[in-house]
Amino acid sequence: MSLDIRRMGARIWKILKPESTPWKFVTSSGLELSIGLPIGKLLSGGGAGGHFYVRKDGDDTIYSLGYGAGSLGAGLSPLPVGVSDSEFDWPAQGLGHIWKLPVTIRDDPPDSFMGAFLMQEGCGSVSPLVSSGLGAYGASLIFLGGLPMACFSPYFALSYRYVGVIYGSSVATPGIGVTEYLGMVVTKSIRK
Repeated sequence: MSLDIRRMGARIWKILKPESTPWKFVTSSGLELSIGLPIGKLLSGGGAGGHFYVRKDGDDTIYSLGYGAGSLGAGLSPLPVGVSDSEFDWPAQGLGHIWKLPVTIRDDPPDSFMGAFLMQEGCGSVSPLVSSGLGAYGASLIFLGGLPMACFSPYFALSYRYVGVIYGSSVATPGIGVTEYLGMVVTKSIRK
């Protein structure tokens, strides 16, 4: 009896266990604008657009995944308006590989990275005046390849096919905070 329970547990774990893929985030680029409460920017909302850049291990081809998103954030800033910008060649990179989430049926990256995405970001900026992306630092947890049900349950991890982490620098208005983005990866092209 206990052997059957162990086998059943092992089968369930095999189905629900995330799997590392040979894909990695290379960097990202984008522009975000947010408007918050007049004092301290405790709560803010806005929009963002940009690109995630991914590469498969052993391949020099970098794919650009274009996205648009709405954002909701919380933090502290001396200004009620926030702007951040990051560029392809500024310091940023993925942390490890992009992971395939359980119950993923269609698995053909980079095409299956398209669709809804959810990004949770923590960021801090000391000065918007520092050039070359050295004024702000942040890290983002990104769920990619959203299934149609992601529109109705964006916070359910199984609504997505993949998850990965990217960190790096940008130029932004001074402040510190966390921001959640919900959007769509709508284009795929070859960067180089």
